[in-house]
Amino acid sequence: MAQVIVTIKLGQIGRIEQEPIAFGIKAVKISFFSEESKSNLDPLEDILRQIEDVESVETIEVRRALI
Repeated sequence: MAQVIVTIKLGQIGRIEQEPIAFGIKAVKISFFSEESKSNLDPLEDILRQIEDVESVETIEVRRALI
């Protein structure tokens, strides 16, 4: 995976994993943590779409952290 360095003021990236799909296509799963007041993920998805070779971005799951 190409190394990508970006500054994201929306929160913090936790874990990044690659999962093979088929025909050399890979899914990149990113755990991202942000404050509840910044729960709109559209800006994050827009940043990820700008990375070379990224064809699509999809939010799979959103959870609330219980502190």
